[in-house]
Amino acid sequence: MNPLGDDQYEASLNVGVGSIKASYKAKITLADQTPPTSYKLTGEGRGSPGFVQGEALISLSEDGDKTTVQVEGDAQVGGTIARVGQRLLGTVNQRMMDNFFNCLKESVAARK
Repeated sequence: MNPLGDDQYEASLNVGVGSIKASYKAKITLADQTPPTSYKLTGEGRGSPGFVQGEALISLSEDGDKTTVQVEGDAQVGGTIARVGQRLLGTVNQRMMDNFFNCLKESVAARK
């Protein structure tokens, strides 16, 4: 991710749904920030197979010595991935979120 300023970032994403693989150029924005409890992520991306737009509300709360993260989101997908992989999108979304949080957990553990 490359910063664009004013809580905006540019990202390159390589995403696969089943046998459909795609590259996207995306713009990610942080909004409605209420540190340290919540913020909204909005994003839009375009690539050769179509587009992706979405937003997620991220809420953080203390739970003893741990932080609980709650994510509520919505996305719209168009193009080849939407037509061919529509039934797989929920599973792929869950796997991507799991991968993200596992990576975050490993990064935090490595800093201790």
